[in-house]
Amino acid sequence: MPGRFKHILVPLDFSDKNDVALETVHELVSSSTSVISLLHVIEPIGSSDDAEVQKFTLQLQEHAEKELLKRAQMFSDLDITITCENRSGNRVNETLAFAKDNEIDLIVLNSHQIKDSETSSASISYQIAILASCPVLLLK
Repeated sequence: MPGRFKHILVPLDFSDKNDVALETVHELVSSSTSVISLLHVIEPIGSSDDAEVQKFTLQLQEHAEKELLKRAQMFSDLDITITCENRSGNRVNETLAFAKDNEIDLIVLNSHQIKDSETSSASISYQIAILASCPVLLLK
């Protein structure tokens, strides 16, 4: 891994496409001074005062914590630090805030090719790539 990328952030939505980002980061990392942060953001739905919404959100959080730990196991063969964080809020804003607060050197995430009909609404990955203050590696 190039020396300038000591702390890598991998935002996850737990879809199969995340495997490409995780595998790519695994190939990049070789130094015990490296830190990989796995991040999942749950976007709030409905009223936070609604008991059903609170129960559903709690279930999502518990599921996300298990999934983050499962993904972290992919790096168990490496002598590196892995952190996992589950947040609630806007996915773009929370990812950018995490990157800033944790002095992330590189964000690695999946994307897709934008079709002509999608040019008016950028995807989450493209928004992060444009707004991040650190380098971003988009994998298609």
